[in-house]
Amino acid sequence: MAHARNGASDVYFLVSGDDDLADAVEAAQVHRAQVVLPAMPTVDGYPMA
Repeated sequence: MAHARNGASDVYFLVSGDDDLADAVEAAQVHRAQVVLPAMPTVDGYPMA
């Protein structure tokens, strides 16, 4: 969040399934940061649910 507020970068990759980070993602987007949530497949190659 601090990096987005200070304009350190304009794109961030978040690798987590934790809903606790939703507020931080929304706050970063307010500062015009793009937050990318990559899809990680399971060992079998299927998308994680």
